[in-house]
Amino acid sequence: MINFGILGRVTASQGDWVASLARQQQHLLSVLVLAGGSPVDRPSLETALWDEQLHSPEGGVKRVVSELRARLEPAFRGVGDPIPGASDTYRLRIASDQADVLRFRAKSAEARRATGPRSTELMRAALEEWGPEATGLYGGRPLGGLPGHWADARRTALRLEHRDAVIHCLEQDLRDERYDRLVRECERLADEPDTLHDSDFVHLWVTAAHNTGLPGRADQILRLAEDSVRRHLQRPLDGRLRELAERIRTDSTSTRGRAMIDRGRKREGTDGNSDGTVVFNNYDDTAVGVQTAQASGSFTVNMPAKDVSVKVQGEEEPEA
Repeated sequence: MINFGILGRVTASQGDWVASLARQQQHLLSVLVLAGGSPVDRPSLETALWDEQLHSPEGGVKRVVSELRARLEPAFRGVGDPIPGASDTYRLRIASDQADVLRFRAKSAEARRATGPRSTELMRAALEEWGPEATGLYGGRPLGGLPGHWADARRTALRLEHRDAVIHCLEQDLRDERYDRLVRECERLADEPDTLHDSDFVHLWVTAAHNTGLPGRADQILRLAEDSVRRHLQRPLDGRLRELAERIRTDSTSTRGRAMIDRGRKREGTDGNSDGTVVFNNYDDTAVGVQTAQASGSFTVNMPAKDVSVKVQGEEEPEA
């Protein structure tokens, strides 16, 4: 059975066979995979492939479809045309279990229907569809290497789907009062600078840290997020986080997670806006201190330029 991948590089494979796809063929395949077997009309394909050009190149969609069909045919012998066309539309002959993105979405939906630890288990299984290269809150770089407005918009949307799946797992850990595990996971995810601009993520991290019995650490995280938002997005900390900070700073006792989580919150963008806008940024090198759950020493989080991994180095303080 042929398998299609778009959550990393765009691929089509069957056993040891891997289709050799040029960029435009990858682009067309991505559009058809995301359609999940439904027909896509020619104008939509032209917009996806050539952005805002008034006229598609000579041969246009028909030429690219013909090229992609030829590349896929070895895996469709005895099955039929891999890209049936009718009435100026094209679709990919694909089942729901033949593409990583379709499996991810199906498993995610199943996880959201479940409750308790089972829900987390199913969501983590869904996230495995992204492969080992998907790291951080937003997960890798889907549609790898594809340029253009269509690819950029779909890439951002897919990264948000990854983000939502991770947040789902973190929220379940909070409900289950697994605070130490939640803090460790948040500290791992915080390697990606944009996580500090996601108010939901910061809210979960701070709440879990507060519930470990060390409110000073929660306050440090809030200050870290506030500094990053002011420097990189030129705006104050999200109002919900400011309210949380005030509650923590005036409450000398640990507040239980079930009371801290705002079940009625609206979905907010990763930059703290309520309109759901996502902003990915470049950063200057910055070092900030973060107290962790595992050591009382200082940790340095380096905020590098875009697409450069963050190194976290810890030095435990000597025992008294």
